[in-house]
Formats: sequence, structure tokens, C-alpha cells
Amino acid sequence: MSVTTEAAPPTSGDGVKPTRLSGKQMLLGWALVIASMVMMCVLQREYGNLWPLAFVAVVPAIVAQYRFMPRKLSGLPLGLVWFGYWFPFLMLSEQIAPFPAPLIVAVLFFLAGILVSAFDRKFNERTGFRYFLLTLPVTWVAWDVITSFNLIQGPEGQFAGAVAPFTLILQPLSIVGRVGLTFLLVLINMAIALGIIWYLDKRREPVDSVRVDGPTARAAGITTAIITLVWFISAGWLFIDTTSGANGAPKTKVATVQIGPGDGYTADGAGTPTASLEPHLAAMTKQAAAQGAEFAVWGEDILHYDPRTDPRKFVQNVAKENKIYIQTGFTVGQPDPAASNLTGLWDPNGDLVGVYYKIHPVILDNEEFVQPHRYPVFDVSFGTVGMLICFDFSFEDTSRYLVQNGAQMLSASVADWTNFGSTRIQTTQIRAAENRVSFVKGEQYNASALIEPTGAVLADADMGPDGGEKLLVGELPMGPRGALYTSWGPIFGYLCVVGVLVRIWIQIRLRIKQGKEIPGRGAPA
Repeated sequence: MSVTTEAAPPTSGDGVKPTRLSGKQMLLGWALVIASMVMMCVLQREYGNLWPLAFVAVVPAIVAQYRFMPRKLSGLPLGLVWFGYWFPFLMLSEQIAPFPAPLIVAVLFFLAGILVSAFDRKFNERTGFRYFLLTLPVTWVAWDVITSFNLIQGPEGQFAGAVAPFTLILQPLSIVGRVGLTFLLVLINMAIALGIIWYLDKRREPVDSVRVDGPTARAAGITTAIITLVWFISAGWLFIDTTSGANGAPKTKVATVQIGPGDGYTADGAGTPTASLEPHLAAMTKQAAAQGAEFAVWGEDILHYDPRTDPRKFVQNVAKENKIYIQTGFTVGQPDPAASNLTGLWDPNGDLVGVYYKIHPVILDNEEFVQPHRYPVFDVSFGTVGMLICFDFSFEDTSRYLVQNGAQMLSASVADWTNFGSTRIQTTQIRAAENRVSFVKGEQYNASALIEPTGAVLADADMGPDGGEKLLVGELPMGPRGALYTSWGPIFGYLCVVGVLVRIWIQIRLRIKQGKEIPGRGAPA
């Protein structure tokens, strides 16, 4: 992208270069930042689900950063935007991590946002805005990649999940993954913001800054339009291809047995099963079989004993009596934090098909188990199934390895805090679209879901923060698979990490070069 910068410093209409923002300008800047914070909150499913705002929510803050904030405070807008997004999201964890823990973590995101964007304005002014489009998208994605390995929340809540209701836009995730969609969303925000900055510069000289010229703004707009067009053309083709493959694949009726809080359990997953639990599971599974379900998924940690050695053969008998496959989570050694956390699969004859060990412990739930990292898949009468447990599907690698090993359908036994139900449905949509397979999310308390290979929600049991009982039964196809992302993994995200390192190198070189051009002085502010 070619750029033309002005040789002379900008001046105001009376020939005097503006050097300080007025009080009104600063006030407008703060109003713009607050507008972005509000939009970043209400675009989330739990707070309004106004997901189309994701395409413009960051725009006001970026305009404020470059035109209505002093250069020394230019990192504040993104910091506040991240705070406005993450604090409401983290408050959903109050069932298990009460206030002020969410506030403390949100403040860390605020500081991270400042760190991520603190040098953007100087860098873009020094380079004539030629890299403007890439600075924030690349850094944002790199930050998501670097922080996605934590065991507190994992990559849950990342920006791209907000647009999961827009199924078409999810299809290229089968090539670039979730971070690719985050990149696109931030890129669109940046292009719109640059257009507004250019318009403002036409009307009035920028204060203590470099003017954005028409060619730069137009080039940014055209580049973004082309990238967005390529994304949606690819999305359309991939949607047709995935749908066609799914239509030609075997299908089966599946069920999620969501018992809701009760039977000894509270909405946050605490408690000890009561005598009413097993009859409740058996009755709901019988209802599922009566509706034609061939496969029923029970929640995580729902049985506090090993059903493989249960002398009563409870799970085996329910499967045999109803001629249905049953997947159930169970723990051995409760309430010891190091208790094993597994899920098992029994066939309609009551025989054990296989077992999956949970890989990612939830620190907030005090899980301390150490279990094998295995990714087994199991051939059943209707296809090949890969089982997961709860937190495991937050991380992209678990689902991807299972599909690499042949899974045509992913099924998760889950025991989320009820407040997080909506967000976790979005995560299953992303995992399904990334790997082009169906996804069954079998919850204990809230937000079970049946997801098609395109990432579309066939049905869900989102009952709100109080949770509730609900049986979902629906027909899902075996996924066509074949996603490039399944083979390549998050290469795009790693390229963005490299891009940040390249950007730092360029910025250091610019500073050294400008320091040499002004003997006795450092680089201009």
C-alpha cells in the first residue's frame, strides 16, 4: 500500500499548528470510548446478543485513540474496550469465582490492552499509516494465541465467538480457525475507523498528529473490502460443500439428557448425588429412546463412582433396556481434587465401547487430576465418535486431534456453571465449523446443544442462569470432515505472533534511524 505523507507539519486555519486538544475534544474522546465499551458488552449473547455490533464496536475507541486522546494516553482506549468486554463476561463466573476476582482479572485485561496498543499511534504516525490496517488485528490475534493456553478460562470468550449466530461467516474457520475470524472483525473495525479519521482530517487539521491522506484511506478501504469479499465468497462455497457432504452422510438421532440443578447438585455443579439421580437419568433416557434416539449423552461428573465396576450395572442396564448408546461422565475418588474425571460409552447391549480421560483440569473447580493425554475415537453403528469432557473443547487442539483420528461426530459430557451456558454453545459452534463435524454438547444443568457440521445450532437447551431440566432429541449427520484446519491447526495465529515480532523489529529500526537523523536528540515523540 503506497502512502504519501506531508512534508510540512499540519496547521490550523489561522496558520498556527494545534498542539493541544481542547476540553470538548477530550470529552468527545471519552464519550467515544464509553460507546465502544457499551457495544462490546451488549454484543455478547448473555447481555443482549446484538452480535452485528462486532463489526463496528471498536471503531469509536480507535477514532478516539488517534484523534481525541493525547499521544501519551493513546493506549487507554483499547485497554478500556477490553475491560468493557471482559468484565461483564468474567462476572458470569461469579458462581465459582465471586467478586472481586472477576474485577481483578478484568483489570489485567485492561492493562494488557494498554500494553498491546500503547505504541500503535507512534508507529502508525512514523510510517504514514501504511501499516495501520494490520497493527491491531495482528497484535490482537497474537495476544489471543499467547493467552489461550491458560487453565483458568482457556480461550473462552474470545471476540470471534460473538458472531457465532451468523453461521455463514463461520465457514472459513475450517481453514484459518477462530483467530482468523477475530482478525477479520478487527480489520473491518480498523478500516471503518481510518475512513472516519480521514474524513475528520479533511474538515480540520489533526491536533499534534499526522494527517491521513485520501490515497491511504482509500487503499485501506479497498483492501478490507477485497479481504471481506474473499472471506464471504469462500464462506458461501464452504457452506454449500459442507452441507452437501453432510446431506450425503449417515444420520442418527441423538439426545442430550439435561437433568438441571437438583438431585443433590446445585447450579454451580457442587453437591453430592441423591437417590433420585439414577431414576431421573433412566426416565429421561427412556423418553429419548421412545423418540427414536440411538445415542444419549449424560453430563460430566454425574456419577460419583466407576460404572465399569458397578455391581448393579446401572448404566449397562439402562442402555440394554432402551437399546441405546449411552455416554456418561463419571469420577472416581470424589471429593478428592485429584479424583479421576472420565467419560465412558456403552452400546445397546450394555457393553463398554471405550473411555476418554479429561485432559484440561479446571483450576477454578480445584481439579488437580493428572490423566493420560489420549484422543481415542470409537466406531459405533452410526459412525465414528470422539468423546470429550467439558473444558477440553474450549481448547482447539482436543477436538482437532479427535477429528484427525477419524471422529465424524464429537460428543461432550459437560457440567458448566449455568451462567456460562450461552458462551459455551458458541464455542461448540466454532469447534464444529473448524473441523466440519457435528457436535453434541450434553450438559448437566444448562445449555445442552446439538450442532451441525456448519456450526449451525439444530437445537439448544439454554434455560438461563438458573438452569433447568430439558431433553433434546434431534437428527445429526456424520460430518464430512476434510477441513484444512484439522490438518494445519492454528498456523494463521502463529503467523500473527511472528508478525508482532516483525513489527517490533521495524519499530526499533525506525527509532534508531530517526535518532541518528536528529543528532543529540532521540526520536521525535
